[in-house]
Amino acid sequence: MRFFDGDAQPLNPTDPVEQRKSEFFHFAISELQKVEAFYRTKEKESGARIKQLRDQLYVMKRRRGDEVFREDMKKKKGFPTNGRQPGLLERVKENMIELATFAPGPNSQALRQMPPTPTLTSMPSVSERRRDFVPKQFEDEDIPYPEAKRKLRTALQEFYRSLDLIQGYAELNRTAFRKLNKKYDKNARATEELRFVRDYVDKSHFVRSTVIDGHMKTAEDLFARYFEQGNSKAALTNLRARKVKDESMSTFWNGLLVGTGFVFAIQGLISGVRHLFNEDLDHDEQKVVASHLQLYGGYFLMLCLFWLFCLVCWVWTITKVNYPVIFEFDPAHSLDWRKLAQFPSFFTLLFGVIFWLNFSAMYGGRDLFLWYPVILIALSLFIIFLPLPVWHHRSRKWFAYAHWRLLMAPFYSVEFRDVFLGDIYCSLSYSISNIELFFCVYVNGWDEPEKCGSSQSRLMAFLSALPPMWRAIQCLRRYYDARSFFPHLANFGKYVATIFGIITLSLYRIDRNEMTLSLFIFFSTFNTIYSSFWDIYMDFRLAQKKAKYYLRDVLAFTSHRLYYAIMIVDPLLRMTWVFHVVWTHNIQHSSIVSFVIALIEILRRAAWATFRLENEHCANIANNKASRDIALPYKILSTEEEEEEEEDN
Repeated sequence: MRFFDGDAQPLNPTDPVEQRKSEFFHFAISELQKVEAFYRTKEKESGARIKQLRDQLYVMKRRRGDEVFREDMKKKKGFPTNGRQPGLLERVKENMIELATFAPGPNSQALRQMPPTPTLTSMPSVSERRRDFVPKQFEDEDIPYPEAKRKLRTALQEFYRSLDLIQGYAELNRTAFRKLNKKYDKNARATEELRFVRDYVDKSHFVRSTVIDGHMKTAEDLFARYFEQGNSKAALTNLRARKVKDESMSTFWNGLLVGTGFVFAIQGLISGVRHLFNEDLDHDEQKVVASHLQLYGGYFLMLCLFWLFCLVCWVWTITKVNYPVIFEFDPAHSLDWRKLAQFPSFFTLLFGVIFWLNFSAMYGGRDLFLWYPVILIALSLFIIFLPLPVWHHRSRKWFAYAHWRLLMAPFYSVEFRDVFLGDIYCSLSYSISNIELFFCVYVNGWDEPEKCGSSQSRLMAFLSALPPMWRAIQCLRRYYDARSFFPHLANFGKYVATIFGIITLSLYRIDRNEMTLSLFIFFSTFNTIYSSFWDIYMDFRLAQKKAKYYLRDVLAFTSHRLYYAIMIVDPLLRMTWVFHVVWTHNIQHSSIVSFVIALIEILRRAAWATFRLENEHCANIANNKASRDIALPYKILSTEEEEEEEEDN
């Protein structure tokens, strides 16, 4: 018996069972149409992208061929001059080309004999004259061949990964419709099984189309030709996603290192506190111990935030928040959260051992006692910035480059990692201000270290305000690029309020003026209200009136209580500056309070990071973004754009 017609209309409109069947098939067809529309859109985008990549590779091949040709001509006593001696400008240009040209490798030598790149069968080949673009070269924007090759290699790998995701999307939806139809057949006791799948799903474009398969084959061929010297097997190995490895050993070593490090650190802390309150030590020696503890405290806070970031990565992993795409990690070399935790695990052991040697073992006497913080910091910086291909060197390189971009904020377009790293350092003002204490005590030979504290140093205030300065500069750069007052200049005002709060607190600690204390309370109150609203409405995108539960249309976490909790906890944890006002008169208590406030701020920042990335992930879901958009190295204009540029000139 037929249970629905071709238009999914009920055979008997008065029968409630038939009406339910009709509603079901209307729903199924509407969902199928959504899948079809999305798949066609992605298929069209992938076609445009593979064409872009082919054109970029063609330009790279041609440019490298020109470089190799010039190199060969130089070996034959220079370029042909038609009997004319080259002028000064020509000789300077030739010398610059010689300096910028790399020695041809095996891939470069093969480029000269490489046949034309094959095109997709669905895209007919056209002559060079009729192509819809013309290569446009800018002498002041020429990109070196190795860098262009690296970018195109990464772009092709990411494109192949996006094609794999599209294939998975099609297969997943076909399976979903099949299971949906089987569930319907079972409950409706249908005489014909899987009829909806046969009549609708199997005839749909996303099931029958082979365009994505063709794109994948073309990408494999391009990768083999340009990057693997024609080795298809090596190309497939580099293009296909890595299998998830068992990280049990990483977890074991992380636990072993952390446990050992904490045992040493706790013993060192107990000994340090005993030295601090030891009546046998004179006042100056107690000040030295207090300064040591403050330096170690700054290091511990950075280590603690590193650990919290690894913990948050674990939360993102189990909740399917695609943070590698948000941070634009290289998929071929991105670290699992357990591998990433190897860094703080090792530094925990290093911190604990040196902390214990400094206070418990007292190894090396007083002379070495003063230099243990230097040893700790020097070893840490050496390991992080070691320019050798060992211990996840690509991740360490990414980390170092991210810091370079932060330092040079005015000269780079702002990316998400720049914003995130800048906000992270805003929560590490205690650790950054210790830079002044570190150099001050060692330059003065540890004589009167109390003169290097916050009550004596204006430089410490500047260093504390440095992270919000970076973020303020980033906001100005975003305004320069986008020419939009909101949100960039509005966000700039938030960080200006933060800077004034830090400066007024430092001025009050130095001159003990009630006016500066009042200014500190004013700016801190204003900043707390401003930043809390910004976190909730901008960074988290919560409290939307038209959204369900007054939260957000798309949510990554299943529990709504988490979102309500962060809207309460985040503003409360931003009010810890009140403790500065309460205990600001006692210098010793002020130091302890500053450390506790910094620790609370780190915990708040970890919670902030969790929901900040969750919001970004949900925005990517709304924008149908599941892979990175790799910037291509060459600027290639279409024919229409070229004609417009010539008219402008």
